[in-house]
Amino acid sequence: SARLLRGRRLASRARAHVRPAVRADGAHDGIVDDPLVHSSSLVSTRLAPERAAGESKTGGPNGTGSASLTDAEIHGSSLVATRLAPSSKSETPKAKRATNTSTPTKSATQSVSSFATRVKPGAKGGTPLLYVSPTCPHAHKAWLAALESGTEFDIRFEDLSAKSANLQDAFMDGTYEPEPLVAKVPVLKHEGRTLVESLLVASYVAKAFKSDVEYADATEAYAGSLFASQFNALTPLYMQALKAKSVTELNNKLDALRAQLRQCERALAIAQAHTLDAGGAPGPFACGARYTLAEVTTCTMIPRLALVLGHYRGFRLHKEIEDAGLVRLGEWVDACVERPSFKQSTSRASEVTGKDYGSALIDFSGKFVSWTGK
Repeated sequence: SARLLRGRRLASRARAHVRPAVRADGAHDGIVDDPLVHSSSLVSTRLAPERAAGESKTGGPNGTGSASLTDAEIHGSSLVATRLAPSSKSETPKAKRATNTSTPTKSATQSVSSFATRVKPGAKGGTPLLYVSPTCPHAHKAWLAALESGTEFDIRFEDLSAKSANLQDAFMDGTYEPEPLVAKVPVLKHEGRTLVESLLVASYVAKAFKSDVEYADATEAYAGSLFASQFNALTPLYMQALKAKSVTELNNKLDALRAQLRQCERALAIAQAHTLDAGGAPGPFACGARYTLAEVTTCTMIPRLALVLGHYRGFRLHKEIEDAGLVRLGEWVDACVERPSFKQSTSRASEVTGKDYGSALIDFSGKFVSWTGK
């Protein structure tokens, strides 16, 4: 019996020296879960697309697309720094150790398994991944195409003054440009492929997802492209007016812009005539009643011409159109800005930037203005 008692005492001492191992990184309280940390621009990592997979549960026009992102996605974008969540003061060190060393539950195990098997955004079979900026007119074109497609996209908003490592990596995968690279938006990752250039991405989205904005036939393609070529010619004139360094230079650039607006009116009339002649229905758009790639790839310049030039150069787009008698162009502008996808995207851009859309564009464009006329 004495030998048995001694054995029990030794076993008891052995158990007393066995303690659940506390992980070195156990003191992790206060930091938001990994998807938020690794998706922020504060961490140079390629993990963000993988870790944020499947978080976008948003709806586009009429309940489809990528209308409004979740809180996790907002804080996962490069516009918002990593958040710190307050630790619970009522939790004792002993309770923390117990939490850190407890056996994983069945649901936790299933969650880890689900994460490990989740398809990455942009990979084959995964959600299309689109990098945009809320203030870039070129990225806005691809964004509109995505909203119009009726397909769920994982939209990542980028701060162009502090581009994320994820964007840099994605752009490098798809660009033909030599190093050193300056990453640009939009960048689309779909089915393992990486696509760049706004017009090409918008056209790809329309065709790949069989969107209604894709041109229906050769006549529509010609009519829409004819108008788009003339309206997009306003973009360099807009930039030249912003960058003007004297009254004379500014007046010359604004006169050139007015002349191009008149040319847009003529191109719109021709496009609509071709559409009607081919049996299309009348309407305010380049292809009559149909909102197509002609609008998706052009209308993002409307608020820049109206709001930014109005603020910095005193140019009033609607008054200029009315004074010049550009009736078709005026109807086209009004119809474009009332499009649900346009209103939805500008509203979302306001949420992301924390400003009304006009102020966000004006503030972003101020870097191009060195002479203010004073």
